[in-house]
Amino acid sequence: MGTTGRRGRAGELIVLAGLALLLVAGWAVIQARPAPDGPGGQSAPLTPPPPAPPEADEEHPLPEPPIIDLDCLPMPAGTSLTVLTFNIHSGIGRNGPDLPGIAEEILAWDADIVMLQEVDERRPRSGGVRQADWLGRATSMAAVYGGRAPMNRDGGLIGNAVLSKYPIMGWRSIDLPMAGGRAARTAVQAVVDVDGVQVSVWSTHLDHHRGSARRAQAAVIAGQVAADRRPTLIGADLNVVPGSAPLRQLLRADLRDAWRAGDGPGLTVPAGAPRRRIDFLLHSREFTAVKAGTLRSSVSDHRAVWARLELGGEGECIQIGDG
Repeated sequence: MGTTGRRGRAGELIVLAGLALLLVAGWAVIQARPAPDGPGGQSAPLTPPPPAPPEADEEHPLPEPPIIDLDCLPMPAGTSLTVLTFNIHSGIGRNGPDLPGIAEEILAWDADIVMLQEVDERRPRSGGVRQADWLGRATSMAAVYGGRAPMNRDGGLIGNAVLSKYPIMGWRSIDLPMAGGRAARTAVQAVVDVDGVQVSVWSTHLDHHRGSARRAQAAVIAGQVAADRRPTLIGADLNVVPGSAPLRQLLRADLRDAWRAGDGPGLTVPAGAPRRRIDFLLHSREFTAVKAGTLRSSVSDHRAVWARLELGGEGECIQIGDG
């Protein structure tokens, strides 16, 4: 073979080697790509959108209640609300923290206003997450939170939260008296704009050990509710059964039990085979409960309490004061 033939053969080999390198590099890029969602790929786990810029954890002052010059409070025509109260057990299930599971359940139940108890903030045991903020972003709902340091001082806060599809106009958290109890308890109040009506929404969790503490805590909340002229919703883990003193104290603040629209005993704990009813949805007389039920959770040790409420009605008004 002449010199020209050898050079041509060498050039062909160089070209072939280059093509082989390109094929290997392309295959590596394809393999490095993440699997697509849907058929043929694995869906990504539920994660909320990127966090918003950090804001101060200060409360937003409650708006002044409307001044009513009439003998009754006119209500919008037939506003219907789905409300939920849910002790989320810090989002910790049988296999550890599962906040995405809590978010999926809240979304599946399609509530307009959600009152949560046992909500952690930056606690090591639940991954250091600001759970109310996380759940708000994961469900596309406004969220407010109030908590206190746990008695074991293991870091972070434990408390209550309100999530709402309606705008939150203001909120606050109040510390409840210990009164010999075993836990530092709070109640969080949000004022929600429901079709132009200011509605006070409370979420709280009473002491689990001492009856005197529960009575003292219920008395504080009842006093706050009685002094507030707004329509009111309360979602609570009261740690008492129907007929107990703390529940009677709250009902005397002109509140009703939404379970009057439910069937059966409404048991909520333990979640798998409940034997007691300790979780309650209460409402003021501006609301009418038309349906109520309990919802089993695959994460929490409590069942959620769900209710459909009607706020006012066409041509109706709600008497104010002693009328």
